[in-house]
Amino acid sequence: MSVTTAGAGSGLGSWRGSWAVALRMARREVRRHRGRSLLALSMVAIPTALLTFALTLYPTSLITGPERIPYELGNAVAVLTTPGSDQIVQDPEAIQTMPAGFSATGPGTTTRSAQPLPGLAKGSTPTPGQLATAMAAQFGGRVVPTTQLQVWILDGDRSRRVDLVATPDPEAKGGLDLVSGRWASGPEEVVVTQTAVDKGLVPTSGTLLLDSTPARTLRIVGVAQARSSWGAPLAGLIAPDTLGEQVDSYMTSYALYRDQPFTWPQVQQANTFGISALSADVLRNPPPSGEIDPDLRDMMSMDDGRNAGLVVAGGAILLIIVTLLVGPAFAVSAARQRRTLALAASNGATTKQLRRTVLSQAVVLGALAAVAGAVIGVLAVPAVTHWIIPVWTPWTGGPLDIPWTHVLGIMAVAMLSALVAALVPAQRLGRLDIVGVMKGQEVSPPPSRVVFLLGLAGAILGGIVLFYGIITHASEVFIVGGAVLLIGGALLLVPTLLGLAALGSQHLPVSLRLASRDAARQRSRSTPSVAAVVGAVAALTMMGVGLTSDTEQQRREYVPNALDGEAIVSLDVYGSDGAPRRVDDVVARTTETIKRTTPGLVVVPLAQVTGGHVFAGPGSDPKAVWPFVNYRPQGCTTTESISGDPDAPAVDGVPKCTQFGTHAWSGHGQIGVLPLAELDRRFHLTDNERTVLDKGGALAFTRAALPASITMVSGTLRVDSDTGEFTDITERAADTLPLATRTLDLAALPALPRDCGLFVTPDTATALGWATTTDAIGLYDPAGPISSADADRLNAAMTDSSYVEVERGFQRADQLIMGILVGIFAFLILVITLTSTALSMAEQQRDDATLAAVGATRGTRRAMAAGQAIVISLLGALIGVAVGLVPGIAITFPLTGNTQCDRLTNMCQEGYAHPIIKIPWLWLGLLVVAVPLTAALVSALAVRRAPTMTRRAT
Repeated sequence: MSVTTAGAGSGLGSWRGSWAVALRMARREVRRHRGRSLLALSMVAIPTALLTFALTLYPTSLITGPERIPYELGNAVAVLTTPGSDQIVQDPEAIQTMPAGFSATGPGTTTRSAQPLPGLAKGSTPTPGQLATAMAAQFGGRVVPTTQLQVWILDGDRSRRVDLVATPDPEAKGGLDLVSGRWASGPEEVVVTQTAVDKGLVPTSGTLLLDSTPARTLRIVGVAQARSSWGAPLAGLIAPDTLGEQVDSYMTSYALYRDQPFTWPQVQQANTFGISALSADVLRNPPPSGEIDPDLRDMMSMDDGRNAGLVVAGGAILLIIVTLLVGPAFAVSAARQRRTLALAASNGATTKQLRRTVLSQAVVLGALAAVAGAVIGVLAVPAVTHWIIPVWTPWTGGPLDIPWTHVLGIMAVAMLSALVAALVPAQRLGRLDIVGVMKGQEVSPPPSRVVFLLGLAGAILGGIVLFYGIITHASEVFIVGGAVLLIGGALLLVPTLLGLAALGSQHLPVSLRLASRDAARQRSRSTPSVAAVVGAVAALTMMGVGLTSDTEQQRREYVPNALDGEAIVSLDVYGSDGAPRRVDDVVARTTETIKRTTPGLVVVPLAQVTGGHVFAGPGSDPKAVWPFVNYRPQGCTTTESISGDPDAPAVDGVPKCTQFGTHAWSGHGQIGVLPLAELDRRFHLTDNERTVLDKGGALAFTRAALPASITMVSGTLRVDSDTGEFTDITERAADTLPLATRTLDLAALPALPRDCGLFVTPDTATALGWATTTDAIGLYDPAGPISSADADRLNAAMTDSSYVEVERGFQRADQLIMGILVGIFAFLILVITLTSTALSMAEQQRDDATLAAVGATRGTRRAMAAGQAIVISLLGALIGVAVGLVPGIAITFPLTGNTQCDRLTNMCQEGYAHPIIKIPWLWLGLLVVAVPLTAALVSALAVRRAPTMTRRAT
């Protein structure tokens, strides 16, 4: 006997009345069964809260629009940048700029040279003061230059690096607030920031010694709060000038003060001078999109589209996750109400009314969960930004910014997911067997072959789409569509797989055999539970394969910095202008600190031949002369040994002409300068190698065939300030050095310091007139590896710009993350499994009583409960691993296969290489084996009291 589908009434009033009754019953059902309702509520609310939290935290962490005015403009109407060489176009917030005439989609680029500011000669290099005067004449008002850089202050034998804000008008600049004292007014006065005081970098009064040439004494006259343009607190000094430091143009901005606002047309006028302008008026009143450069507008639209795509992808993932998680709870609810619904159907209730009874519970719970999750997610943002994040680091974001459209969309998706989860048990009510339910003999119908075939086709097609989308960097919608097809198709296979598991259980123990057959017989209850486990395990498998494969790539490409147990002390020996900062003084102070802190360690300065070209480039001083020292192979010119010859054959991926020297392209091509005793300690030199080095020769580590003697050319060059190309190359000497060679292999890497592959002694470098520098110090303990305690003491004693790193080999960082992920997903699987098992045991109370009547013990009933848990969780976990491997392996292509790098030379080639695929079988095995066993144990222990037995009347 089946339920008829004839409606009892028609019209909108009847429909509204039916839903009103159903919703009222749903509210009563929710209140009556608070535990089950709270479980379903949590399954929807928790993912909703997490996604809402992320969507709210992101815009809150950004300082955009008018929020930027206090930090970046203060009382200024605009902040201008140093003029560039080309006219530009910019967005209203001066975040994105590009040369005017540049076309991202057109056939070519036709940039236009910037107009010179009146009063400045074209091609000249004006000072910040001259630029400020010219800008004031052009735009009106008063222009104040502000420079932000870093300086060094001396504290005993330590040199600390701190930020410096140099502005002649700190009261007007944004982000600066005086706390005590007064602003500095002279060249020997400074104000310290509160953050620097809190960190113990500077005192609140007295004097500071500036590490300059010569050293300058600065008097502290005040304390102020200071923030950078992005809201981060500054730890340093505020002064009226740059304290004598050399300044590059990009370090200086120009604040414009006047009575009239700086409008959008005036911003566009500034762009013609190559100046980018951040205007307070434009931030408050952004221009229409039609007034923005079309190419720039397209770039902004791409960013907006990308953000929208991420929100859509997040919503789709939320829909899948919530549907899978809450599905078992609604299946439980529908199954428990079968008898009540059968009674209603026998008294004339239509199929639509029965379905509304189940769907109304989804509406009530979904609405409550969506609201609760959204509220919790939004309120968590100020809690985290005001109380949790400041425990570790100051909060640098803006005020609470709620993206209402996105939040409301996520709430709608959460409610929809609850309805979708309830739709499956509601649809089954159309086939409700009233007589069977009333007799307690209701059995799920046989699985559909059509559904199985559709699921198989969907899973295969979805896997192909997802795999292709990931490895080709397709759109988020394309990838999400493939994921939905894959997971949806896999879920459609579950009913048939449950039946196959039951058929194959004849050789299993009695408890597992009964559990398998019960799960297959009651597929309406088992399928949602297995599906939820499939989704959870598939997600974990995908993330685990990606994380483990990425870690394996890091392990394979890891290059040790020193011999095992030894340490490298990195020194900051270059100033903000790229020039060396009294290297000998830095090395001497650091060495003294090391010997005082850890007298048992041996100090080895790691020197190498230097070429200042590495600090030169566009915008550098065109008159500066830089030294070079390079190996010139036979057939190469001196110029080619510097700039390279693209037509020359490569040696292990390194161009032939640039193998060793200050301009070497290889990762181990620099020239190291170490004492002979240190070279012998590191490399265990042979007699021949020791003789070659002692007689002014060199030792090379290479995979190329080199002659017994090599030509090293040295000289000077200049760097074009516009293009960065090398000019005025002057060869000073060409020296022939005897050479000993060794094979460059993985075993040699730990002993090669600081990217060096060619070594000479200090006497040889001095005799050849090669300039050297020391930017690191090697440390080792003759008694064995350097202890962690010694390393901690050294780091505490080092300057802020120097740090000690002890080589301990490759350290995995993925195990903790995997442990956390497995713990979270194991908890979810346990909740899903135990919910399904509890329902199963509640439904088979009459069977338990029958078994008890014929002699079954509590141990037998516990074994049956354990069997139910094992079948649900084990079957779901196995399917989930198979499903998750598809996107997991696909992710390894962009993660590990984009470039192919040689860690011996650090030369990389673009394009797909063979991806590194590493599957975390141990963690997945733990999930597949340990979680079902844990669920079985908990389920067995939950069976405590004996079943209630009654004598039958007949």
